[in-house]
Amino acid sequence: MRELIDEMPVQSFAARDAAFLALLQPLLVQGEFSVASAEFLAKLIQLTGCERACIGFVDGGRIKIRAVSRHYQDMKRHALPEVVAAMEESILQDAILAFPHSSHDFPYLVIAHAELVRANHLSSAFTIPLAQQGELIGAITLESCSAADLDADKMWILEKLAAEVGLILYVKWILDQPVWTRCRIAIRGKKNGMFSPRLRSWLSAGVFAFIGIALFVIPFPSEVSGQAKLEASIQRVITAPLDGYLKEVFVRPGSRVQLNQLLAVLDEDALRMQQRRAEAEISQQENALAEAMAKADRTQVGIRAAKLDEVIAQRDLIEQQLNQTKLLAPFDGVVMKGDLTQLLGSPLKRSDPLLTLSQGDGFRVIVEVDEKDISDIHLGQEGVLILAAFPAERFQIQLSRIMPVSNVTQEGQNVFEVEATVSGGQAASLAPGLKGVAKVMNGNRPLGWKWVLRAWYALKYAFWSRIG
Repeated sequence: MRELIDEMPVQSFAARDAAFLALLQPLLVQGEFSVASAEFLAKLIQLTGCERACIGFVDGGRIKIRAVSRHYQDMKRHALPEVVAAMEESILQDAILAFPHSSHDFPYLVIAHAELVRANHLSSAFTIPLAQQGELIGAITLESCSAADLDADKMWILEKLAAEVGLILYVKWILDQPVWTRCRIAIRGKKNGMFSPRLRSWLSAGVFAFIGIALFVIPFPSEVSGQAKLEASIQRVITAPLDGYLKEVFVRPGSRVQLNQLLAVLDEDALRMQQRRAEAEISQQENALAEAMAKADRTQVGIRAAKLDEVIAQRDLIEQQLNQTKLLAPFDGVVMKGDLTQLLGSPLKRSDPLLTLSQGDGFRVIVEVDEKDISDIHLGQEGVLILAAFPAERFQIQLSRIMPVSNVTQEGQNVFEVEATVSGGQAASLAPGLKGVAKVMNGNRPLGWKWVLRAWYALKYAFWSRIG
């Protein structure tokens, strides 16, 4: 391509300089990279007669597209990998490449450019590598642009772009990035020669050394976190008092109940029938006892009296069972579990759990602490509770009890349940059943020592396990 400049007539240097400065104007005037690059690519398309163009920069050893012309908006993103391959082909050979290529392009390879043209049904493709102080930092790819339409003046402009515009574009893009992105690029040495390799090595070593010292010297707030759930301090399970059938239900989970409020009723038809039979049997035994007493038959009097007492006891038991068919609330509270509407008409066995009631006077927080962190947990520690229902609020908690037995979660994690209380009047807005995350404060300590100790304990445990 470069030989075209020597073989074709050129216009005045003033005209070429004016065209070049016209291309640079958006980069020098516009502040944001997105606006400046869009105007720059639009002017470049107008100059070369191409359909679309894009800009890519080297980042982490790979080309990443940073700006595209507006004509790319109608294209699918899967078309960009071919563009990236064409840019890499131009950068690796440090040459302006085109396909279809002319005799001046020999001996450069244009395989990726040919694939770009074929895959996207283009007539041609053209790539300009961008350099800064001898280091290639990116490329500009133009599509559907014929090399025959690029006269010597346009080629001179493109050559000048390759040598001088790259740094302007890259710096403008850098300035639009967040601070952490700039630091990452500076540390990794991607500022295109602004730092020497030796300086980049020293910078990287200094950063890692600072991080290492900070981890092992500077104390950070230490905390132990775990899944938490809110329970009422007093809970009671309402069970079936006898065998029977569920007839009616008046509450559902979440319902607030008062003392002696009717919760549910069991079917009493069978008990009523037994009660009538018992009453009839009592009448018969009373008549038989009266007849025996009239005959002065002491033996029969004793037998009938004992039988009468037995029948009366059976009747009293039936009446007691009839009273138990009505399930009443033992205190003011909230129904936590038990949707009995699905059990209407179903048979019940004595002691079957029906409802779980919680008393709303106080709450306790159950925190699941991993067995690896249980050694850092002590009674009286304070922490913070964050509930999913109130993500913006922080509830202060204090540990009150550590369960001595561990449990296995559904994920297979071995945890200990730690009980805590909610401080002050914050519990007034809470309700049993809420879930969230609890963080228990464990003072200030360097994070590095904590990680080292954990690794040491893990190795020690693995060693003793193999010996055993």
